[in-house]
Amino acid sequence: EGVWSNARKGGIPHEVRNPDDQTAKMLKEKWKMGMPFYGTLMPTLLFIKLVNEINAQDSHFLEQTVKDKDGKDKSVREAVADAASWIQEKIRVSERNPLGLIASESPNRLGPQYQSWTDSWYTKTDENGKLIRPPLYMIEVQALASKALENAATLLESAHEQRKTLVYRADAERLKKEIIDHYRIQRPDGSYYFASDLYFGTDGELKPRTALTPDAGWLLWSKLFNDNERGFVHEIVSQIFSPSLVSKWGIRTLAEDDIAYFAPSYHRGSIWQFFNGILADGLMNYGFNSLWLQLHGRNLKIHQLTSLFSEYISGEDSIIPEINDRSVKVMDAYGNERELLSVSQPYQAWTYFSYLRARVIFDKIMKENASSQVITGGSDLEMTILSSLHVTGKMLISNGSSMEFA
Repeated sequence: EGVWSNARKGGIPHEVRNPDDQTAKMLKEKWKMGMPFYGTLMPTLLFIKLVNEINAQDSHFLEQTVKDKDGKDKSVREAVADAASWIQEKIRVSERNPLGLIASESPNRLGPQYQSWTDSWYTKTDENGKLIRPPLYMIEVQALASKALENAATLLESAHEQRKTLVYRADAERLKKEIIDHYRIQRPDGSYYFASDLYFGTDGELKPRTALTPDAGWLLWSKLFNDNERGFVHEIVSQIFSPSLVSKWGIRTLAEDDIAYFAPSYHRGSIWQFFNGILADGLMNYGFNSLWLQLHGRNLKIHQLTSLFSEYISGEDSIIPEINDRSVKVMDAYGNERELLSVSQPYQAWTYFSYLRARVIFDKIMKENASSQVITGGSDLEMTILSSLHVTGKMLISNGSSMEFA
């Protein structure tokens, strides 16, 4: 229902509201946004990951029965199979999708064009600061799709679905290979970075977006690389801690030297505490525990200074975190009125849970290292990054129950 809905069998909604909810009525009237709203790609991919994690703790979970959106009974196993089929449909190779990746595009000009967590209408810009028109292929979506298919194969392999699970594993490996082959870009100095997106240039050829972002951190969070691929891991860690991405309050969504950088914006240089947490946990997956502490410590510090669990904050290196309280409207490329600045919500669930996770683990670390003021790094790369943070005044050290800048 509604031009924004994008409902497909197997898909998991991004947002669900009671039809009588005042916000739901406004969204339907203004944007033709039906409920449930399926207009982003990540919920379906994260759903399979979540089921896989729960199933590891409860072997009977797959057989539990749930109600689908039409009120019909369905097992969790069937829901996973449908979600995997949803991915398979998205990655079908075609003339429009030559690499067989999941494309981000809305079937109409009102709907969200960038269908990931960075879903604001002005997120994706080219080297000239111009908005990129869909379709485009976001690196985090491909990484999560690869891991989701791998998880689906594990979940369904005992259900007489051997042929399907073989296909899932093959597609998971193919998506991973496409990421390495097409998103990993060599710089003139010989170093590498991972592009956040691929998109079609004016010549009709797929090209990488040149903007420096930390989006490749999702590859670490999804544990895409194995032990003999540490080189890729180190490249991504170095990218995340590039000087132009590192702020006093976390990792910016866009490098501050990019032509499109706008610190208080929604996704063009802002800092999301939730994403600080995603990046931190990705670092911990590969043993960068001190860098984990540096990022989650910033989330603790932001809350200490603001007493809020805000949606996002400005990417500026301000004395205290700056939370946007202004709204500015402009017209987008299609003539729709949009917000260039939107008021940051003072309390948001994923910020709160990222804070709680940081608080619990931080307290545990402090208890075990009561005599240590600084948690030092292990690898040479980690030590180099910590040293850089210290030199620039962005190094956090423990001070009893809190974190302070050195």
